[in-house]
Amino acid sequence: LTYLPWTFLIVLVYYLRKPTLPSTLKIMTIVTVIGYIVSLLFWALMHFMGYNTIQFFTNTISAITHIYIVLIIIWLAAHKPPRWAYWVFGIFIGVSLWLTLANNQYLLHIAHKNYSDNYLNTTIKIYEQTPAPVAFLHGRMKYERSSQKHTFYNVLGAYLALVKGPHTFIHLTVLDIPISKGTTRFIDKNLVHTSVLWQFIERQKTQGKFQSIQQSQLDLIRKHNAGYLIYSKRAVIAPELQGLIKERIIDENTGEVFGVLKKSDAN
Repeated sequence: LTYLPWTFLIVLVYYLRKPTLPSTLKIMTIVTVIGYIVSLLFWALMHFMGYNTIQFFTNTISAITHIYIVLIIIWLAAHKPPRWAYWVFGIFIGVSLWLTLANNQYLLHIAHKNYSDNYLNTTIKIYEQTPAPVAFLHGRMKYERSSQKHTFYNVLGAYLALVKGPHTFIHLTVLDIPISKGTTRFIDKNLVHTSVLWQFIERQKTQGKFQSIQQSQLDLIRKHNAGYLIYSKRAVIAPELQGLIKERIIDENTGEVFGVLKKSDAN
């Protein structure tokens, strides 16, 4: 749906201007190749300079790719091209799908590459037997990049995605995210203010039920019937949260703790 306007734009230009599609495709092929190379080089350059500009690359190639695919579809529908054209189009689509699947597998690999096999096997087995919402605490972080502040992607327990979902993660340390004074301050505020914990605390304040952040964390765990609590070795765990844990599995590589919560307290 994001690129649907691009589709309508190409179709509109096609019927209003009626360009010769073969020459248009030649031009768009050149633009596509240049776009891929330039956006990739820009991403690599910014990466070495310490900036995370992966979205510049992905958004650029996504827009270019969608336009290119629409042009090819129009060409195939309006003409009778040689058989090789269908093969090229099919290979192009196949490679695009393969890259998408490969990227997902790469992200899954990144999510658990630092953990010991024993920790992964034990925690995944427990979670697979009894799926339940997972609460997590990051502990102290430097938040050097904006991606580290993203409460949807930067989660502990991402390796649990290896088990069939759906999965629910509750970020309990989102209030520790610093609000920058630069151009990203609006993004930072939005990440914090749209989080489950922040909205839950604001609702408690409105109702006159707010006591402390630690108590709100505890109330949120109980409200969502969380079954597990994951926290890093740098995390400071309040005694109230410590009392919820009945079993701890500790990763020998990272020091991360996978806590199984007591049913009587979690529910």
